Amino acid sequence: MGLRYNRPIDNVNRELFDQIFTIQDLNDFEAIYLLSSITDEDKELKTLLKKDLKDKKKIVFIAADADNYEKTDIYCNLGKKYFKKLGITEFEKIDYRTTKFATIKHLETADIIFLNGGNPIKQMEFIKEYEIDSLINNFRGIFIGISAGAMNLAKKVYCSKDEDIPETIIYEGLGIIDITIEPHFDKNNKEQVKEFLKADLEVIGLPDKSFIKIDKYGVKNIYGTYYIKENEKIVKKEEN
Repeated sequence: MGLRYNRPIDNVNRELFDQIFTIQDLNDFEAIYLLSSITDEDKELKTLLKKDLKDKKKIVFIAADADNYEKTDIYCNLGKKYFKKLGITEFEKIDYRTTKFATIKHLETADIIFLNGGNPIKQMEFIKEYEIDSLINNFRGIFIGISAGAMNLAKKVYCSKDEDIPETIIYEGLGIIDITIEPHFDKNNKEQVKEFLKADLEVIGLPDKSFIKIDKYGVKNIYGTYYIKENEKIVKKEEN
């Protein structure tokens, strides 16, 4: 989406003016948070969320394991407890217990979409099965993705092998942001590091307690330690 100021300009370089006032990367969403984990102890995250969630009322949780109702209920109840403290008053969750009609209504009236953690592949399959990917892409509020949910917001998802996923794969995500993360990154996990170095993709290794915020202008801020691949080595970085 672009913005262009079309009134006549005097004594100004027209090309330069257009470069300044044509915002090619202005997004429809208000903000995106990519999290590995979420705890009450993270004061910086809470401060940022409190500011962005001001006047927001309704959060909708999208399950990662949509057929595991017990797991979904546990995660959503924890999320409800956390966001109540930030002023959120309306809560809905989407899994296989939710009809497609109700799912659409929940998303259309949401202020915040929260993509749960769990199995990222199952989450994308569920989103496509329910045909809500375009609805999510056109959402204009605040996205919060944790672990699997944060992964699936990307154009390209890097999904490393673990006890539930036999082989590392790269697949098409929701395409809302051009940032691919590996949540719960642990530089001491030899298998995780090995797979990370093999990835034919630029990936940010995001440890627990670190998080990324992207605003509607595409400005990215990484809070805490993170890791990237440089010259076939894992390099530790830190912002803010």
